[in-house]
Amino acid sequence: MKEFKNHTFVVCAYKQSEYLEECIKSLVNQKVSSNIILATSTPNDFIKGLCDKYGIEMYVNTGDSGITQDWNFAYAQADA
Repeated sequence: MKEFKNHTFVVCAYKQSEYLEECIKSLVNQKVSSNIILATSTPNDFIKGLCDKYGIEMYVNTGDSGITQDWNFAYAQADA
C-alpha cells in the first residue's frame, strides 16, 4: 500500500456515535495510507476503545467547547 504521510485525516468525534467505527474503517481502508487522528470534547470509553482498536491517537479538547471551538481544536492537532 502506498503511504502518504504528509496528509492527516482528523476525525471529530462526539459522544457515542453509531457511525464512528464505520468512519474510521473507511479511512483505514483507503488505498493510500494517511495519518489518522481523532479529536473530541466528549471523551468516553467507547471512543477510547475505537482509538485503541485502530491505533489512532486521541486528542481531547479541554478548553472551550462548541462546534466551532471543537473544529478549530481538531484542525490544530494535525501536523500535516
